[in-house]
Amino acid sequence: MRKLFMNNNYAKIISCYAADTAGVCSALFELGGMTIVHDASGCNSTYATHDEPRWFNAESMVYISALTELDMVCGNDDKFIDDVVRSAVTLQPEFIALCNSPIPLMVGTDMRAVACSIEAQTNIPCFAVPTSGMEHYHVGAAKAWELLAERFLPEKAEKIIPQSVNILGATPLDFSINGNVESIVEFLKKSDYKVLASWAMNNTLEELSNSVNAEVNLVIANSGLPLAQYMYKKYNIPFVCGVPVGKSAANDLLEELAHVRQSKVNSYWSACRESCENAQCVIIGESVYSGTLAKALESELGVSCRIIDPLAGDKKLLTCGDKAVGQEKLIAGEFAQADLIVCDNMYLPIVPPGKKYIALPHEAFSGRCYHKARLNLIDKYIDWKSLICRK
Repeated sequence: MRKLFMNNNYAKIISCYAADTAGVCSALFELGGMTIVHDASGCNSTYATHDEPRWFNAESMVYISALTELDMVCGNDDKFIDDVVRSAVTLQPEFIALCNSPIPLMVGTDMRAVACSIEAQTNIPCFAVPTSGMEHYHVGAAKAWELLAERFLPEKAEKIIPQSVNILGATPLDFSINGNVESIVEFLKKSDYKVLASWAMNNTLEELSNSVNAEVNLVIANSGLPLAQYMYKKYNIPFVCGVPVGKSAANDLLEELAHVRQSKVNSYWSACRESCENAQCVIIGESVYSGTLAKALESELGVSCRIIDPLAGDKKLLTCGDKAVGQEKLIAGEFAQADLIVCDNMYLPIVPPGKKYIALPHEAFSGRCYHKARLNLIDKYIDWKSLICRK
């Protein structure tokens, strides 16, 4: 049985979401750094072949430490440090990020001390992302971006650029490489916004440093929310949580961005829906995208929706009637009460026979299995009825 959620809740049938270590690797993939997961040899293949579609057309310095049982039992951290130092001297990355798998965490490997030792020997910025391999991907991505911001963003903004925006939370784990992120950028640009940075797709580390000059942040996934909160606290940049899915929701999101730019008050817009306890439609998945999708379906299809968040993200991203549920049995129970279910294809085995559903594959859940079936719904007129199937 594969672990789906914490507290000893297991899944017999459905898949599990990518782990926090995969989130770290995905968050830092394009930024010119070297990311090392302290884990056994061979474990990198799961991330490289299932969780990260960019491996097919891009290169990145993502490695496994090739941890052995003897190294672990004897506490041989010197081997790990020497391997990283030797590789870093050869490759000269912009930074070095280290993260734990479960075994070094269990034996108490001091990754921050290891990072300090590596930085002292290489003069390359090195930091340890506190992962366990047992939390969901958005946790790892969020921690990685926060540490990156602390190390590389300037202390103060030079000058706030009018009508400028950052996109926070962009990884292929939530937005597959089928034009989703590019469509969000295009949507903002044609609405007269200047996109300063996208954390962290299609940008370099140097380009991300310009983030502090933005007027507003657009959080498109809950992995970007801690970074948005950090930037609000340090640089007074307000944020809006939402994705421009469909035409009606996209237009509403533009109005919210304009309002937040003026008010400087943060907005959890994707969760700003009426109570939905008796909704006919259940949407399961990452909460920012799912909340915006609910807005689009309510406006364009005329159905009330409620969210099931299996990732246990920030509760502020849920509204009354939404639930954070990770147990397979409880998820199946929620499906049984719905008339329409919006889910990744790998949830279909627990969708009751005869139920109507819309299949929206999610890279962080089903990996590359349904890559060709992934949809780009950004700022488009959508014929929702054509997407509805019956099991």
